Amino acid sequence: MKFFSRLSIQSKLMLMLLAVSIASILVISYVGYTSGKEAILENIYYQITELRNSRSRQVQSYFNYVQNHAITLAEDPTIIDAMESFTESFNQLENEEITGGMISALWQFYEKDFIRRLQTNVDGNPTVLTYFPKQNISRYLQY
Repeated sequence: MKFFSRLSIQSKLMLMLLAVSIASILVISYVGYTSGKEAILENIYYQITELRNSRSRQVQSYFNYVQNHAITLAEDPTIIDAMESFTESFNQLENEEITGGMISALWQFYEKDFIRRLQTNVDGNPTVLTYFPKQNISRYLQY
């Protein structure tokens, strides 16, 4: 306190003005920081919302495109004829003979290749019997 009492009035006024100036600068800085931070966060939120909406529109547009394409293909006479021919051919395969060697080779494929690869992608312990085709036509086509 002795230091302050030894100063002249001019020095005391200068120190008070300096203190008030520093205090006002600190208050203005804090207000500017908080309002700037809020503005930036609001801008980021707006950008993320717009990005989400844009992606949503893109996904909806893609699914609409796929749906319209599927409808167009379903109405195409060539596709209709091909599907009818495919159904006839598939039904004719029911009469095909499947030999024990074919079943054995298919079983070996499931046992050595399919199940081994499947185990890396699923939980549990898959067995061949679970995934081996039940119908002869499926076995014939997979062979």
